[in-house]
Amino acid sequence: MRNTFINEVHKIALANEDICFVTGDLGFGVLNQMREDLGDRFRNAGVAEQLMTGMAAGMAIAGKKAFTYSIANFPTLRCIEQVRNDVCYHNLDVKIVSVGAGVAYGTHGYTHFGVEDLAMMRTLQNIEVICPLDPIEAEAAARYVCQNSGPTYVRLGKNKEPNIHKSKVELKRGKFFEHHGKSENVVISTGSIGLHAKEAVDRLRDEGYDVGFVSAPFVRPIDSEYLNQDHIQKVFTVEEHFRRGGFGSAVLEEINDLKSSIALTRFALPDTIDIIAGQNYLLSHFGLDAKGLYESIKQAL
Repeated sequence: MRNTFINEVHKIALANEDICFVTGDLGFGVLNQMREDLGDRFRNAGVAEQLMTGMAAGMAIAGKKAFTYSIANFPTLRCIEQVRNDVCYHNLDVKIVSVGAGVAYGTHGYTHFGVEDLAMMRTLQNIEVICPLDPIEAEAAARYVCQNSGPTYVRLGKNKEPNIHKSKVELKRGKFFEHHGKSENVVISTGSIGLHAKEAVDRLRDEGYDVGFVSAPFVRPIDSEYLNQDHIQKVFTVEEHFRRGGFGSAVLEEINDLKSSIALTRFALPDTIDIIAGQNYLLSHFGLDAKGLYESIKQAL
């Protein structure tokens, strides 16, 4: 997913001299060719994400489309004041890209977890928040952010995620992707954890349950039109983020505003994580892998 997104931005930047890229001293195995091709439009800010954000804001004020890039929480939580005041308040064309969302860098410990970022970023003014499901959505997200102006947060998985979509897609602002036909019960997932959610849904459907899978590349804005359909009775949200304030909370707020009778169940990381382990172990431990989601959703149905 990471490589696909970067490669697509790189390709577009070759034809668009307004695109600039600033990294927070990482990703050179992925970014080397971009650095060589973009020349002065590529900058390494070092381990100084607040400075990186200020640089990008200055580039945007000068008429450029600027990208910032770092691991999980570093381009977001470490410099939230700069994102809030320098970028979002002035509605600047800065694309904040994080790689290794959720607990993808699990063995690095809590300092490298991206588990509060959605809650923080989606509250800022003027910003869109995009969490692709797979490399196909990541490629579409790259095209979308290069075509559209304004602050955007793009939350990527780490790498080597399989494709869930069967063919290329195009993102439409705030819109979800429905992977099955209409169902009374739907599992709506955001980000690469959708791989596990889709596997759980496929197993349930094989057993005859009326349940569909929906991927939500947009956390902000939320697809209110989709949620306002009369046939939907139960929604299960899945995210690799703390339960409070994340994607499930955004869906809950939308359901409340719509005065909908949809019953919502949220599957997310607990609000306290006190163990260090690899991503697969952590997802299994907290019941967010395919097996855990299958068992929980089946019980709820």
